Amino acid sequence: MRRYIFIASALLACAVASAQNLNPTVQVTNDYEGKLMEVNKQNVAMAVPDSLLKFDWNFNYSVFDNPYRGAYEFKPYRIDMKPDPTRRDNGVFYLRAGAGFTLHPEVQAIFTPSTKGRFGISVYDDFKGYIGPYHSITVTRGTGNGLVGPSGDPYNGSDLSNRIGTTLRFDGASTVVTLDGGFDFIRTKEWFFGGNNAYGGSALLRVRSAGEGDLSYDASLGWNGLSNKVMPVKESSGTATEYKENDLGMDVRLGYRLAERHSLQFIAQWQHTIFNDAPVKLFADRVDLVPSYRYSEDGFSVSAGIRFSDVWRDFDGEISADEGFPYVDYTGRKLYPDFHLSYEAIPEKLVLSAKVIGGQRFNTYGSYLRENHHFSMYNSSRYSSFLGDATVNTFDAGIGLSGRVRSIFQYGAEVGYARYFNVPMDSVEGRSYSPGIISSSVETFYVPALAMMNYDLLYADLKGMLGTDRVDASAHLRLQKTKEGDSEKGFFAMMLPVFTGSAELVYNWNRRVFAGLLADWATAREGHGFYESYLQSFDCHAPGWLDLGVSAEFKATSRFSLWVEGRNLLNQTVMRNFMVAEKGPYVTAGICLNF
Repeated sequence: MRRYIFIASALLACAVASAQNLNPTVQVTNDYEGKLMEVNKQNVAMAVPDSLLKFDWNFNYSVFDNPYRGAYEFKPYRIDMKPDPTRRDNGVFYLRAGAGFTLHPEVQAIFTPSTKGRFGISVYDDFKGYIGPYHSITVTRGTGNGLVGPSGDPYNGSDLSNRIGTTLRFDGASTVVTLDGGFDFIRTKEWFFGGNNAYGGSALLRVRSAGEGDLSYDASLGWNGLSNKVMPVKESSGTATEYKENDLGMDVRLGYRLAERHSLQFIAQWQHTIFNDAPVKLFADRVDLVPSYRYSEDGFSVSAGIRFSDVWRDFDGEISADEGFPYVDYTGRKLYPDFHLSYEAIPEKLVLSAKVIGGQRFNTYGSYLRENHHFSMYNSSRYSSFLGDATVNTFDAGIGLSGRVRSIFQYGAEVGYARYFNVPMDSVEGRSYSPGIISSSVETFYVPALAMMNYDLLYADLKGMLGTDRVDASAHLRLQKTKEGDSEKGFFAMMLPVFTGSAELVYNWNRRVFAGLLADWATAREGHGFYESYLQSFDCHAPGWLDLGVSAEFKATSRFSLWVEGRNLLNQTVMRNFMVAEKGPYVTAGICLNF
């Protein structure tokens, strides 16, 4: 679903599709019309790849979902505009901007000028963030356990991010060529940890076949680079530490139709990563090769293949063991299943599906930073010693169904069982600091940490979308149960919440006045924290939360709207990223322009 903040094709196109859309591809054309209530929302992230949303053959720079789920993630969207064959007198400009209290500034802009012939261009910018008070999260220790929650001492901080870029497209008679390039930054400010100052650039070239034919192809070449200056601990004498990473990736997909119902497919993927934590350099490579055979007839389709997946890494320089962290380097297996089946039981209404898939990937530093902008300096300093190791999905077996009822309701459901090795998970670490750093005496301070874990996962997903003249609604519900595959490894990690979800309901009057109710939630998390050097662990409990919000829009004209949104109306400690929570309710208001 999604790479990290520097993936070249990513854009949060706020105006076109809800996060619950079962087909999250944005078409930006000269007939583009954005509506506030179709803004992309945050949604509870999946712990395993979601075939109902992700199973397509479009290029995704990172072919695997990152199972590290601090909690939420933004859905990236790609601008994919097809030029008109004839010249238009006007282009397209879309702007959504807002601010409020507490301060959550946001600006999303897309400009697609008029074009002639087969060429198209679009320029975009996406800025969002938060400046204001944060809860100071700590662990209240009881007898043999700890409660993760606010300490009562808030601090002022920030989380700002921006991506600006451009997309070029050429539509040939049989080939479509796109080139996307952009620049990103993330800036966070903490009370104690200093914060992150990350900058990056990216480029993605894609060439794919258009139209019908026996031979189809889709090839992409992408580069992503970042530099993050991590600020030192408050009141320490240290200086900022700089971490650099460069990724180069290639993805080639070929398909050949042998006969009317028979075809062959071949996927070749390569990723090369260089992480620089002076004086240490980490080199990692991932290669995937997937040959498969596909048979389809009368609504029935089966694709059977085998995935060869290998990840290896090397170091230039000396690294020390990460204080005895007990992870297992699980790199012996190379072959994984790649099986997909679908059957259209009721034409255009019900599709049944099944899958058995697997593979492995390299955990890049940038993927952690994208999932959690507050990725701490302690995790950064440990990255080269164990976080860069491969995460392995030995299998993910699931069955599902999807479809529609009339033209107003879409649905999707899936249940499955998966097994993972070396999955980075949230944790909490108790650290002792000398007098003068925090207080006049030695004190234990609790910080967010990561721990690698093996687990089996049982999951169930349910998604639905309703659209009528008056009401638009969407919901995503997820149940998941983790079972520790290795008690020694799981002894330092927080488990995933059992129940997560998001929902939105919008009522409109003549498509001019809109009123909405929205909610995101996650149940409590149980697990373990640890003290320095992993010498002692303790039980941990992180309470669940509910983020309840309301929204409204007045569409003054077809080109101009006023909107307002209020969130966290219940004033809860919403930890979308573990041990990080903005403080208090907030209201954001703004405008929406569409020319």
